[in-house]
Amino acid sequence: MDKLSEKGKPKDKAAIEKYVKEFREARGLTKAGVQFGSSTAARDEWSLEEDPGLFPLVQAQKEGLLGARGAHGGNKYVPFGRTFFWAIDRNSQSQRYVPTTGVYVARSYPEDVPQSHEDGRPNYIYWVTEEVPAKPTTLTTALETVKAAWKQTKARELAGQRANAIADAIRNSTKTDAVLVTQILNEQFDALLRDAAASGEKARNRVKMFAINGVCPLAPVDLASMSQAEVTQMLQSGINPTGRVRSFTLTESANIPYPTQEMLNGLIDNRDKPAKTVIVLHDAPKDTYYVATLIRRDLKSPDDFKQAAFVPGAPARGVVGNYMFEAYFKSRQSVVELLKKEFKYAETEEQKKRLDDNAKSGGRD
Repeated sequence: MDKLSEKGKPKDKAAIEKYVKEFREARGLTKAGVQFGSSTAARDEWSLEEDPGLFPLVQAQKEGLLGARGAHGGNKYVPFGRTFFWAIDRNSQSQRYVPTTGVYVARSYPEDVPQSHEDGRPNYIYWVTEEVPAKPTTLTTALETVKAAWKQTKARELAGQRANAIADAIRNSTKTDAVLVTQILNEQFDALLRDAAASGEKARNRVKMFAINGVCPLAPVDLASMSQAEVTQMLQSGINPTGRVRSFTLTESANIPYPTQEMLNGLIDNRDKPAKTVIVLHDAPKDTYYVATLIRRDLKSPDDFKQAAFVPGAPARGVVGNYMFEAYFKSRQSVVELLKKEFKYAETEEQKKRLDDNAKSGGRD
């Protein structure tokens, strides 16, 4: 296929299709949807996973994600649709994604697994056959688009209403013990699972209950979530990432494939609230709602802090130094402000310009 193409464009589309057809027939790859298939319609990044024609690839992804990261730890997780729409920019120092381009460019799937499986699992090759441009809108196509958008909007409203109903049921319960709160969650989960099952297996599979542990401002650095470029950059700066801490993050996972900053903020802002605190969140495409419930709080003792910050090799050993530096900076800033008030100091436009010029020159002026 590469020989019949040039720079991601087929020299002769009919020749490539003829080659693929003969290749399939010669090897018995004629059973559509199992050994050979294609997407049934043009879809976006969020809904590509739902295409029945790509079911074998979805299954292959799930097999490859066994043991993948949780909410903020473990092996790297990549949402299904991203692979087909985005690629890592190899020329960038950071992990930056750029749109994929080119048709009839054969790629292996999943990309990060070997091309031969000792356990007999099949290998998959996929390619894009057409890059569909935006088409002129007619009254008929516009009507269908509006109908689809209206249905999606109503579905989101219903999902939001059900999520808030679940949240209210948890809030209105008189139970506060962690074990009893877990029982309430199980009851709500079972009820939602029964209702979803009545709508089919697809709806039932979307219902999940899972835990997010360690929601706090600081969490251990997860090397698995960092790109090689990020690790190299830290090492070149004289920073050893191993054993250090960083701000808590809500990374992509099988349970939350499309997290948002609002979801992260909601969890952190409510981490110190009483048990049974409930918030309702939605993901980036606003297609999935999450009812987050605080079950228990594990408060750290002074001895825990000592072990984490002062013991040699402690994961948060850099926290004390950072705190002292920040405290020194704030103290100095406070004294400067007090002196300005005492001497009634006021900067003129000329003084501001001179200070800016001095700062730009590194203090040489």
